[in-house]
Formats: sequence, structure tokens, C-alpha cells
Amino acid sequence: MIEMQVVNTKVGRPRDGGTLLNAFEAEASLVGISISDYVLIPSEVNSISVTVSFTGGATGYVEATTDIIDKVVAETATWLIWNQGEVSVTTQDSAYPPSAIRAIQSGAGTMKMSVRAQ
Repeated sequence: MIEMQVVNTKVGRPRDGGTLLNAFEAEASLVGISISDYVLIPSEVNSISVTVSFTGGATGYVEATTDIIDKVVAETATWLIWNQGEVSVTTQDSAYPPSAIRAIQSGAGTMKMSVRAQ
């Protein structure tokens, strides 16, 4: 499991209600054909942005689940492939936040997944 780290906190203007907004980040790196640890998405997150990048001819894709955390931890969650499908170049996508996300590398080389959430 990879836990997202708080990277900054923004406080909205007092006239707007002084909203507190946390931003979270996490990264996973893979070498060769493999599956990353899952990244648990904090429940207070409203949106996520995922970027994958590759070196050495790697290919891969991102999977997400909306199953409850207990299923993710028990490895019984249903995972769905992101809309971008399998890619081999730097690709970014954003989505309604799942409960967890992970990277799948399907070829040689190195894949890096960066997740940013707010």
C-alpha cells in the first residue's frame, strides 16, 4: 500500500467560507512486467489527476476501483482500466476519485505513476 502524502493546504477567502483544501500526492515506480502497490485515495478528495511516464520502451496502464477499502486490502476488489487504455508515452488523465488506484506495467523498461488529488 502507498499512502498519499499531504503536500499543501490552502485556505479559501474568509468571505467564501474559509474552505480548507488539502492536496495529496503519491508516486509508484515499476521495473519490468509488474503491478504497483495500490494507492489509497483519502475520502475527502474531490478529484484526482494521474500521470504516467515511461523509459526504456515500457508500456502500461492504470487501474482504479471504487470498492470499499476492506476489499482493496483483502485483494478482492474489482479493478477497472482507465479510459486511456495501455500507453507507452507520457499520458495524463483526471477522474472522479476512486477508493484506490494502481499501475500495471506490461513491458520491459520503467514506468512511473504520479497521482495528485484535491
